[in-house]
Amino acid sequence: MDGEIVSTALMLCLDEVVINHDKEVAEAQHKGFQLLIDEAWKVAMRSQHYLTELFKHYVFDEARGYLSVDE
Repeated sequence: MDGEIVSTALMLCLDEVVINHDKEVAEAQHKGFQLLIDEAWKVAMRSQHYLTELFKHYVFDEARGYLSVDE
């Protein structure tokens, strides 16, 4: 009977450790994914700024349906 109590107590302790570990892993994954999203957003905004600066002298010609150089 005494061995069963010890086994049960050990299982409860191990269960708590596993649950805490899973929570920490999930939190770390969330932070990692958020960093990836943030970095992708920064790259997209830099690209948009670069393209905006590169093509700022172009205007959209509705009759032709494409960009043409602003004269």
